[in-house]
Amino acid sequence: MGKIGITGASGHIGGVLCQQLIAKGYDIGVFVYQSKLALDIPQHAGDISQSKDVEDFVQQYDSIIHLAADISVDSKSKVNMWETNVKGTQNIVDACLKFKVKRLVHFTSIAAIDQFPLEQAVDETRALVNMKSKTATSYGQSKAEAERVVLKGIKDGLDAVMIAPTSVLGPMDYKPSVLGQSLLDMYYNRIPAVVKGGQDWVDVRDIVKGTISALENGRAGEKYLLGSEFLTIQELSQLIGDIYNRKVPSLALPFWIARLGVPFEELKSRKSGKPNGFTQEALTALEYGNTKISHEKATKELAYQPRSVRESLKDTLDWLVEHYN
Repeated sequence: MGKIGITGASGHIGGVLCQQLIAKGYDIGVFVYQSKLALDIPQHAGDISQSKDVEDFVQQYDSIIHLAADISVDSKSKVNMWETNVKGTQNIVDACLKFKVKRLVHFTSIAAIDQFPLEQAVDETRALVNMKSKTATSYGQSKAEAERVVLKGIKDGLDAVMIAPTSVLGPMDYKPSVLGQSLLDMYYNRIPAVVKGGQDWVDVRDIVKGTISALENGRAGEKYLLGSEFLTIQELSQLIGDIYNRKVPSLALPFWIARLGVPFEELKSRKSGKPNGFTQEALTALEYGNTKISHEKATKELAYQPRSVRESLKDTLDWLVEHYN
C-alpha cells in the first residue's frame, strides 16, 4: 500500500491504529488540526474542511485512512459536524480521485445506518438514515451523508473501502472519551442510576485489526460492520460490578425520566467546561439501538474475530483506573 496518510489520528481509534501500523512496519504520516502527536512521524497541520489543506496532505501518500470526524451527541454542534464530517469527507474524496490514491479506507459509523426495524438484524445492506428520521442523531445523519459522498466517489472510479464500527471500548483512551468517563463513574459508583437502553460494543484493538485487514484485503466498494456484543447500560454496569466485586449503579431510569434531567446536565457541563455525554441525542441513540448487529461479512472476508465485551471492559477499566480517577 506504500505510504499511508491518516486523518483523525488524535482520536481513540486513530491513536491505536497509528501505533499498530508503525509496529507492522508501515510508512505513515498524519493530518492534524490542533495538537501534534507524540510520535516520530510526519505530521501535516491543516483544516479538513479546507480543500487546499487536504490536497497538500493527500498528494504525499499512496493510500488514505480517513478517520477525522466531529463525534458529538449534541444537536447544537450540527453545523460543525456537517463541516467536518460531510465537507471534510468530500475534500478527501476529491483529493483521492485527483491524485489517484491506491485506496481510501473511510470510517463511517453504525449511527449512519437505519436501526429500524429493530427486530431484524442490521448488516451492510441496511439503508442509511435520512434527514427526516426522528430517531437518528445529527451525528448519524452527517455520517450517512458523508457515506453517500464516498459512494459517489466509488462510482467515479475511487478504490474505497468503508468501515462502520459500533460503540468503542478499549484501553489507550487518552482524553478520556465521554464513554470512558462514564465507565469510570460507574466503576467508582459516582452516579445514582444509569439509563435504560444500550448499544453494540466493540474493542478498539479489534477495530484496528479489522481496519488493517480492510486496507490490505477488503473488496473495493464494500462496507464492513465491526461490532461485537449488545449490552444495555445496566448490564454494562452490572458487569463492572461482577468483574471487580464493587458496588455499582444498579437502577436503570426510564427514558422519560432521564430526559427530564438533560437540562441540568447541560448546565453542569457549561459550568465545568467538560463535554456532556448526557444529551437528548445520546438518549435517542441508546433508546433506538438495534440489538442485532451482524459482523458476519467482516468475519468471512477480513478474518475479523472480536473479543468478548467482558474482556474488553476489564482491559478498558484497568487502563482508565491506572491513568484517571
